[in-house]
Amino acid sequence: MAYRIIRPATHEEWLEERKKGIGSSDAGTIMGVSPFSTPRKLYEVRKGLRAPDPENDAMAEGHILEPAIAEWFAWKTGNIVDVTSEGDWMAVDTERDYLRVSPDRLWWPKGTPAEGQTLANARILEIKRTGKAVYKDDLPDYWYCQIQYQMGIMGVGSGALCWLSFAPGANHFDYVEIDFNPPFFDELIKRIDRFWHENLLAGVCPPDINAEDVLRSFPEARKGSEAEATENDHAMWKALKECRSQLKELEEREETLTDALKMATGGCEALVFTDRDTGEVKTLATWKNSSRTVFDEDTFKADRPDLWDRYTSTQTTVTLDARSLQKDEPEVYGKYATKTAGARKFLLK
Repeated sequence: MAYRIIRPATHEEWLEERKKGIGSSDAGTIMGVSPFSTPRKLYEVRKGLRAPDPENDAMAEGHILEPAIAEWFAWKTGNIVDVTSEGDWMAVDTERDYLRVSPDRLWWPKGTPAEGQTLANARILEIKRTGKAVYKDDLPDYWYCQIQYQMGIMGVGSGALCWLSFAPGANHFDYVEIDFNPPFFDELIKRIDRFWHENLLAGVCPPDINAEDVLRSFPEARKGSEAEATENDHAMWKALKECRSQLKELEEREETLTDALKMATGGCEALVFTDRDTGEVKTLATWKNSSRTVFDEDTFKADRPDLWDRYTSTQTTVTLDARSLQKDEPEVYGKYATKTAGARKFLLK
């Protein structure tokens, strides 16, 4: 496949160019494996029937961390990351200009001489920030769709996915190199073509694939109506009933065990266990008090009316800006603030 590179002058222009086709972040959606969107949702956004999801903190954090993760990949592997590939650019298929990809970075293998560091020899680097645990042998499907789409459009034989995970117990950087998968790419392009022509251009909304889609189709149930369950539906109903029963039993068991361990902790802050063979002392749980600060507003108002007027605002009620008072007048704040013990919080270690 042949492609051309376009470099919009501004980020806003780049966003407009994205709307003219199917981007790599849309590939997983069209394949039905995105946890964030569905073909119906993508169709409605492109048709102006719903607003796109606003950027959240996780998305913003990903953009901010992207250069650092790319640098981490270069340091960890010794590979050469093309710093000029950062920014808003796009590879567009010359025959079907709705096939558009914007890789995060390009790179060359370690030791590639300067004369070999060309676009034709470059590989694709896709960068992710995630709150979930990710394993090399079990990558998220939508990540795989994304990089396969990019490699196929740009005619690249291999690439790499790198990520920084903030999942509990898996807070680390990792990466995996991925080879181009032609049969998978061919199927992906077939589905993208079908979505582009039979849905977007034809004005036909894709079928619902999850409960969120169904709610968009039927925000209100038809009064008095009934749907006939299939044998498969009935089997799923039985499985869900059993699942909920097990969950209830587990929740009751958890409550009983938690109560017993609290009893064992008593008035102490921690419950510890000493191994008789090794002598090792291990903390099993803590049951500590949280602390909170109580500010005596009445006494403060009587003693310091000048500061009271300065740090209060009157809307429907009079509110003291205790945080600003603490910052500007720490000694005064400390005179009227008292720390008290809050509720005890039980934590397993």
